[in-house]
Amino acid sequence: MVSKFKTRTEIGSISMPRVLGNNQHKRRFIVALDGGYSSVKGLSENTYCCFPSYAKRVDGVDIVGRLNPTDIILTDHKTGKMWVVGAYAENTMNHNDIQSTTDESLYTRYRYKSDIYRAIMTTGLGIGLFRTDIDDNVTICVQTGLPSGYIKKDAKDLRAVLAGDYDFTLRIGDECKDFKFRLESENIGIMEQPRGTLANIVYDKDGHIIPEKKDILNSNTIIMDDGFGTEDIFAFLSGSNIKDDHPRQKTYTDTAMKAVFEAVVVRINEKYDTAFKVFELQKFLKRGTIPVLDRTQDAIATTEVKFIEMLEEYNRKLCTKSIHRLLDDYDNLLDYNYLIITGGTGESRIEQVRDMLKGLTHLQVLLGNEADPTLSTIYSNVRGYYMSMLLKVQKANRLAGE
Repeated sequence: MVSKFKTRTEIGSISMPRVLGNNQHKRRFIVALDGGYSSVKGLSENTYCCFPSYAKRVDGVDIVGRLNPTDIILTDHKTGKMWVVGAYAENTMNHNDIQSTTDESLYTRYRYKSDIYRAIMTTGLGIGLFRTDIDDNVTICVQTGLPSGYIKKDAKDLRAVLAGDYDFTLRIGDECKDFKFRLESENIGIMEQPRGTLANIVYDKDGHIIPEKKDILNSNTIIMDDGFGTEDIFAFLSGSNIKDDHPRQKTYTDTAMKAVFEAVVVRINEKYDTAFKVFELQKFLKRGTIPVLDRTQDAIATTEVKFIEMLEEYNRKLCTKSIHRLLDDYDNLLDYNYLIITGGTGESRIEQVRDMLKGLTHLQVLLGNEADPTLSTIYSNVRGYYMSMLLKVQKANRLAGE
């Protein structure tokens, strides 16, 4: 049950199609990044990763014993700052860290310019490059995405943050690697997040369209991308993004997982007169209880408050709200053939969604990772990003060779 809500930490090997160099073109190394509000997901031709979207600035790290294989330390030589990243940062979080960390640095759409965001995206990029030697004969290409409702206003800022010179050292467990390269703005792609899922579900491991999925591209399809910070709705009519007086790209925040966490935190704080913050829940998810302190003149004690059932309760409620809004906005889905559910929050709600919509016999409800079920739906967007950049680079190479 806890695994539904706990942000995972993992780094693994994968084999994705790649773009080789020749006499006319440099080799292009693609790293796809999904810098979500809860976690960063990354994918390159040989590596995939997921880690919490949190970093803690430190003056140094005195290692006693051995680091865990997924403990991450980032040293940015340009700024002179050192960071512990992901779960390692969460596990070393203290009271001062909690007080000094604001929602703006973690959860708002304006977090792109924060030091924490720069640190976690640099880390994701470094992990994607970790198993490959990058030299002057290799061009690094990055594909990422934004919520549908934010892309017009935020793409310029995000591109500016990612582009430029990099000079850092990344330590993962007992392995350490130095990086120094330049990422050109022209080699950064930014697309609407749900388009990543669409690309993911129709392309196989070799970058070819799956024959039985081809119908999705030519049908009326809705993608519901439920993440931690946003719920993105993206609707296609006959495989096209029709622009008319009925907006088909929508972004909501009141039904995402952050809203579930907020409801639980408010309930605990009101009942026990505490001041917990949303991001603290991740730290306590593994054990499923949160410590409430009771200090008097004569004694001090803690009470462990269970909150997993609260998360389940509010997740069900907000899923119900989400589906009814979808039905209201899209004429009860009568014109649609496919509903594709993606994102970590979507994965936690898939059974409820299928149960609520099982009476719509014309509608197929699919998970976003059907093209490669070995990867969780949390990677649906980032795998689609990779495929999209791969096809873009391959097309550019073909045109240049003509």
